[in-house]
Amino acid sequence: PVQHMMGTSCITSDPKRLITLYTPALANALALGIKPTGISPATGNLDQFPDYLKGKVEGIEIVANASDILNLEKILLLKPDLI
Repeated sequence: PVQHMMGTSCITSDPKRLITLYTPALANALALGIKPTGISPATGNLDQFPDYLKGKVEGIEIVANASDILNLEKILLLKPDLI
């Protein structure tokens, strides 16, 4: 369990459905061998990722628009284990 301002959350030791909300978290997840289910690129556009990530983000759902506003319905539909 992890304690935080809103209480306690249980985090699985092996998340299967991860959503990352910024590029460094995406890079870290990929480096650990975890391909996220959803991502929120700063521009909402896969072409704006750094070159070293471009080939690794195909097939991952974008959960934000071009203004980086999260689509909460889309996130809920992806049923993440961890965000």
